[in-house]
Amino acid sequence: MAFRLFRSPTARRAHLAARAPGRARISRVLRDGPPLHRLAIAVATLGGAGFLPHGGGLGAIAGALGAWALESRPGVSLLALAMVTGVGLLAARVTIEVAGVDDPGECIVDEVAGSWLACLASGLQGPWKVLPLVLFLLLDSVKPWPANVLDDHPGAFGAMADDLAAGAWAALIARILGLLGVG
Repeated sequence: MAFRLFRSPTARRAHLAARAPGRARISRVLRDGPPLHRLAIAVATLGGAGFLPHGGGLGAIAGALGAWALESRPGVSLLALAMVTGVGLLAARVTIEVAGVDDPGECIVDEVAGSWLACLASGLQGPWKVLPLVLFLLLDSVKPWPANVLDDHPGAFGAMADDLAAGAWAALIARILGLLGVG
């Protein structure tokens, strides 16, 4: 396997096609499954927002809102991000198991964690604080290295880690732009 700087369009299409069959399984368990599975799926889908069009974008906005709500308390925000990531790993594991596919599109807790990291670590304030969110959405789509490699990792780790890597890239780029006088 050759080194890739970004995810190829072919890999993106294949990834999206592989995720599609899990939606009905997730819905069925969310409606009629065991209580702990229902809770895990509710967390992973952010209360069902993952079923909506552009659910990943909604998850990213939720993560940014979490970071912005706690921006005056970075230590608390970091702890909250760690909790979202930890609980998200567990919820994603159950959702992936139920769906029968890696990284089902309805599972958006990974976008919450990735955008939260981007906004928390960027340090931008005022109107420029939306820049890390926008960068995260772009970078989560194109998957720069190592996000593209982590995206290929099966299971909850791969589902969460690729978004955290995209969030780290977004924070780094936003911070550099901030140092250059943008924010």
